[in-house]
Amino acid sequence: MIASVVLREAVPAIDRIFDYIVPDEMLSLIQVGQYIHVPFGRSNRSVVALVVNLSEQSVFGDDLKSIIDIMDPIPVLAPDQVTLLEAVRTRYACTYGDVIRLMVPAYVSDKKNPTRNTAVLIDEQKAIEVLNEGDLSSLPQIRVLELLLECKRSPVSEIMSALSVSVSPIHSLRDRGLIEIIRDKSVLTQLVDDSPKEENNESEKDSIDGEEAAHVPAEEQAEAIAQILGIDVDQIDCDVNLKDIWDESNELREANDKYSEFLLYGVTGSGKTEVYLQCAAEILRRGGSVLFLVPEIALTPQMIRWVSARFQEVPAVIHSRLTPKQRFEQWDSIRKGKTRIVIGARSAVFAPMKDLQLIIVDEEHDTSYKSETHPRYHARDVARMRAKLLCAKLVLGSATPAVETYYSAQMGFTKLLRLKDRVNQAHLPKVTIVDMRQELKRGNRSVISEALMAAMREELSHGRQVMLFLNKRGYSSFILCRSCGESIMCPHCSVSMTVHSPKGRRPVLICHYCMRTMKIPELCPQCQSPMQAKMGLGTQQLEEAVAKAFPGEKVLRMDQDTTAVKDAHATLLEAFRKHEASILIGTQMIAKGHDFPDVTVVGIISADMLIRASDFKAGERAFQLITQSSGRAGRGEAAGRVYIQTYQPDDDLIVCAASQNYDAFFKNEIEFRRRMHYPPFLAMGTMVISSENEEQGFSQAKEVKAFVERLVEAHQDNISVDVFGPGPAPIYRVRDRYRFFLNIKAKNKSTLARIFRALSENYSDTGLNIAMDIDPIW
Repeated sequence: MIASVVLREAVPAIDRIFDYIVPDEMLSLIQVGQYIHVPFGRSNRSVVALVVNLSEQSVFGDDLKSIIDIMDPIPVLAPDQVTLLEAVRTRYACTYGDVIRLMVPAYVSDKKNPTRNTAVLIDEQKAIEVLNEGDLSSLPQIRVLELLLECKRSPVSEIMSALSVSVSPIHSLRDRGLIEIIRDKSVLTQLVDDSPKEENNESEKDSIDGEEAAHVPAEEQAEAIAQILGIDVDQIDCDVNLKDIWDESNELREANDKYSEFLLYGVTGSGKTEVYLQCAAEILRRGGSVLFLVPEIALTPQMIRWVSARFQEVPAVIHSRLTPKQRFEQWDSIRKGKTRIVIGARSAVFAPMKDLQLIIVDEEHDTSYKSETHPRYHARDVARMRAKLLCAKLVLGSATPAVETYYSAQMGFTKLLRLKDRVNQAHLPKVTIVDMRQELKRGNRSVISEALMAAMREELSHGRQVMLFLNKRGYSSFILCRSCGESIMCPHCSVSMTVHSPKGRRPVLICHYCMRTMKIPELCPQCQSPMQAKMGLGTQQLEEAVAKAFPGEKVLRMDQDTTAVKDAHATLLEAFRKHEASILIGTQMIAKGHDFPDVTVVGIISADMLIRASDFKAGERAFQLITQSSGRAGRGEAAGRVYIQTYQPDDDLIVCAASQNYDAFFKNEIEFRRRMHYPPFLAMGTMVISSENEEQGFSQAKEVKAFVERLVEAHQDNISVDVFGPGPAPIYRVRDRYRFFLNIKAKNKSTLARIFRALSENYSDTGLNIAMDIDPIW
């Protein structure tokens, strides 16, 4: 027997399938999807490989090497994932190794290592002094030191995972004598009991039915559930248990067990989650498994709570803030079939689930589903690939669907299901657009308008809660010299540095691109003037202003700075849910999906910051964030109020968002994109070429454009594209590298993938630094 394999650490030069002979003693053990060891190269060094196919003959002839051993008898990838591996590699022009690392935790091969590197804090007092004085030169170093002040010691791999940092800041702290790195024993704990359990499907079904009986869907919800599950809508009586209807429709159910895609489009608070849970209950009753995707890690605790309250089965959780060991434990539980419910952010789309029948992508419009690092996949697109491979059902839910998704529904490719009203007869919040120009004329220099301030006082006096949304972290946007007009720029990037003011410490300047930090100089670096001012507004400054205006109220802030450590999202949200604080301030983390019944006032502090970005999707993102933020108000018994503060009160986008009029927004947006030949009418891609030498970078960008044009000319019968550029990227210099953009439009994403694959193969050994992205988010 022949095993066709790909290497786990495949780089472009060896990114292909290799064949190996399966020894006789392994014939009964070998399976597709297993990790094995194979001899590779002239030295026959042992490397890890993944089995992607088994056959009787090899296309490479008879002179083949034999497999060394099987690492784990249980496959690390399910059969559909092996097929998905090739699909993702093809779509995103990456290697097999890139995709394997997305699908299989690194801990799988590391878990047998008896020791590990552990970072230990040496001198707590010295660490506090260094932080207070702002003496560290990078934000990752600050984050690592803050974490070690809390826990005193932690495995290096877990610090890297929890803070999303490389090993470099850890080594820098060691070199400064603030921490030491030692070797200690690594102990793998088991998440669940490995001993076999007796199956009791009847009792399991009874528990699901018993929980489900308490939840009766509204009419619109029942119709959506019926459409998703393939049940005749006329059979549903909204006043009876859905179990009665499902048990009568086995024949119809079997006829509809094929891939189907639905857009569940409902206003904020319309009960989309209830539809998810009802559909999940039936899929579990059929013996299948369910995947819940949420856009933000911050939303996983809420979804876990809802799912755990409905079903007795404990869900598995997958997201990037888990430590390597935690991630392995969750992943291992899933692949062994110990849980049929998985909840997670973007990376959970690759979970090795058995009999996956339903994939739910909540807030499907959210840009957080798009990976910012190579390979730059979109979880919604991967979910669609996987659902098609499995003939599963895909449900995309949103109150503000992505323009491409809604257009697909309009064209009939996606089944549109609408929830037009809020549940429990709740009403959408009353929205007031506040003209901040008039506030200035009245002498109000505060960041909070008089109307919003009055509403906050009134609702807080009744024991209710307030959320304030500002999509800018930090204290101030930048430092401006009032004498020469210069701002303090990052020495390594072409952006101004942002002022951050940690509690109890001196304010510092931070570059949000290279993470460099520096002390705020007393004099302007350009003209030596002391006339420097903090300009712009960030969440830290807003928190300070609110705390001053409401000294008796507890204020929480939720942004990237306050959620850098493990479990910070859940801790902050749970504190707000328990009324330990009455005011929550945050960036887009708080704008979507959260359900706080006692929030009756929402303030959108600076809507203008959202609508004036430089790419064609800026208007869509602004509409979504304003609408989603507004939707957090009035979800309980009390009516909600929303205040949108803007200097452009007549802007069509703000007017549409204030009324939650998605149809009007979509009509304008789709016509604009039709005229400009933007998605969904054509596919869009970006190539970013970067170099430490400015002239060399521009020359390389022109060379790449010429290569694409030659490729198109050679295949003009099959490829039709337009290439624009090269030009400087919006952020021209990052980490001392000059960046040049090439934008490309093509008929579809497959065409872009073919071009990007050709580019990757042509320039893999040239040293050219090029990043390619389909459906980029600028």
